[in-house]
Amino acid sequence: MYDFLHTYEKIEKKFLNDISHYIAIDDDNLNVYSDSIYDLIVHCGVQIEKISKELCFQYEEREINSFNDRFEIIDNKFKNF
Repeated sequence: MYDFLHTYEKIEKKFLNDISHYIAIDDDNLNVYSDSIYDLIVHCGVQIEKISKELCFQYEEREINSFNDRFEIIDNKFKNF
């Protein structure tokens, strides 16, 4: 199984140590662009994709290729959680 926690900690560390030192976390900065922020958003998206595939494989015991289908499966599984 993929080590999601380790990857999350790396993403969090990059955000806290790199980005938040240069850009204040404030609504006034929502339109700020940087390659570092872009890379972090892409990295988060990749992790969401990996986690959703892993969860759906555990619940359905088969690979689900559509993200919308995976989202629906996960949403239904955790609705009453």
